[in-house]
Amino acid sequence: MKIPRLCAPIRSLRWRDAPDAELKFAPEPNEWVIRWKDVANAGQVIEIMFDAPPLLPQDCPTPAATGDGTLLLHAYQAATHGEKLRFEPQWYKNTVGYWTMPDDYATWKLRLDQPGTYSVAILQGCGNGQGGSDVLLSLRTGDQVTAELPFQIVETGHFQNFRWNH
Repeated sequence: MKIPRLCAPIRSLRWRDAPDAELKFAPEPNEWVIRWKDVANAGQVIEIMFDAPPLLPQDCPTPAATGDGTLLLHAYQAATHGEKLRFEPQWYKNTVGYWTMPDDYATWKLRLDQPGTYSVAILQGCGNGQGGSDVLLSLRTGDQVTAELPFQIVETGHFQNFRWNH
């Protein structure tokens, strides 16, 4: 079964009448695929619980700074571009993953009400031997680049060992 990619992390995915029956979930760049072997033993309704309202990406609200100036860009708010890159909504991931192709990239729309200097921190994971990739964060207004911040990916031992990179 395929459903559109949604703008929300998944808390749980199960058969409503047989919560222990197996379901396999695979996030693709533009859709999510749910597979199973034996529906007769599981039931007929799949229940998905989300940690945020399950909106289509085009309906996801634009993040804005809070009262203290903090602006948090969640993985589920990213638009991914390229061959492999995608939002991985599983509760134990909740990340932009499959970042294996150099030309793939992610974008976030955001709203800044005040010009200023901002501190940037990235929560990232990276497998053994994969650290050191160069990344360029660009802030754009339309097609014009207004700020750029280069940084390197830090090896964390595993793709799901997340660590702040300042």
